[in-house]
Amino acid sequence: MDDKFLCNEQDIADLKAYTTDIKNTLRTTYTAGKRFFSELALDEWTGEQKKAFVDFMDLILQYHGRLNGEHGIGNSPAEEAEQTLTDFLDEFSTFYQNSPAYKELEGIA
Repeated sequence: MDDKFLCNEQDIADLKAYTTDIKNTLRTTYTAGKRFFSELALDEWTGEQKKAFVDFMDLILQYHGRLNGEHGIGNSPAEEAEQTLTDFLDEFSTFYQNSPAYKELEGIA
């Protein structure tokens, strides 16, 4: 069993890039969904099927809105993760590269 913990700066940077991609994809799909939803109102389609679909789309947009930080909840989870990783990377060299305690742990591992 390997109990080593070594923090790899490049892995964290990659994780931040993936998080940014997720945030951007969520924003793009949410914007496209809102545009599609507004076009549904103009469609000539009527009846119970349209009502059920519109209600379903509304729920999906509410969910995506919350994922994007809409509806007064603050930052999206992806934005919070991205900011946390940015802060971590900013502090990375201070702690992991300049810390005698971490250097000692690296030697033990």
